[in-house]
Amino acid sequence: MSRNTRQTANTPEDEEAAFAGISPTKRPSSFDALKYLPFALLTSLLSILLYTSVRGLEIQNDLPYVIVGYLAGAAALTFAYHNVARWIKKQRSVQMKGTYQGSEGLWFTLFYNNAIYVFLLFICSHIFFTSFPAATSLVLTQLIATIPPAYLSSLSI
Repeated sequence: MSRNTRQTANTPEDEEAAFAGISPTKRPSSFDALKYLPFALLTSLLSILLYTSVRGLEIQNDLPYVIVGYLAGAAALTFAYHNVARWIKKQRSVQMKGTYQGSEGLWFTLFYNNAIYVFLLFICSHIFFTSFPAATSLVLTQLIATIPPAYLSSLSI
């Protein structure tokens, strides 16, 4: 039994008509993450306040440690905020079958990542790194408190 299959040749006009309804997707630029930077800078400042008030960190003497810890924490938190907000926007767009432009992604990502960050910040600073000098403990705490939210947020995308 032989089957006769007939293939039709598509003309460029047919192909163009088939793809006419598809709109190009807007790829997020790296500058989209910068809107989360002020929140990350403010949240990362919490660790410096904790270490100056509780652990007796002197900012003048340990300025390089403070700057490294502060910038590393702010960068990782910005990355985490951006990834979670992008994940929420993608999920909402699928649910609503269109593009979603709500602001609840911003507030959820701030709450979610800050909850993890503050929990790890207090655990690391008061339990794990109490025997370390304050400046070294600040950098280690910032890294340990910001890397898990950044890593978890990258898994969601």
